[in-house]
Amino acid sequence: MSNYVNRVTLRHVQLGRGRFRNFSGKKTDFNKEGKRTITLFLDNEDADRLKAEGWNVKYYIPKVDDDEDQPQPMPILEAELRYDNYPPQVKLCVGDHEQELEEDDLASLNLDTADITDVDVRLSPYCWHNARGESGVKAYVDKLRIRMEDDF
Repeated sequence: MSNYVNRVTLRHVQLGRGRFRNFSGKKTDFNKEGKRTITLFLDNEDADRLKAEGWNVKYYIPKVDDDEDQPQPMPILEAELRYDNYPPQVKLCVGDHEQELEEDDLASLNLDTADITDVDVRLSPYCWHNARGESGVKAYVDKLRIRMEDDF
């Protein structure tokens, strides 16, 4: 893995639900208080490209009943929204209306459980290395466009 990785833009990506989405930054079994994260479900082409560049692509295998066929693992990438150093630009698109969201809006609009169609996202990389010789690329949201259907 190189010490430099370019930003990446992904279009029409599916967001995970439930534990895979924490816009509000609430403390859970999988998340510490204040950490805002989303999980992007990638197609195989994007996953292979990002993995080759060193991004932290993982694979999720959904649980199924014993009598069902085992599903294929789905590539996912967790990304963090941080508002301390370089706040992300987040826009919510409902129908033809687009609105820029501030940090406080993420929790108040209840996006953790909202019916989101898909997202466009630009990710900024952070290349990390540790004392054990491990390295990787952590994803931070730089820009995010959230699309929801207008159900009126």
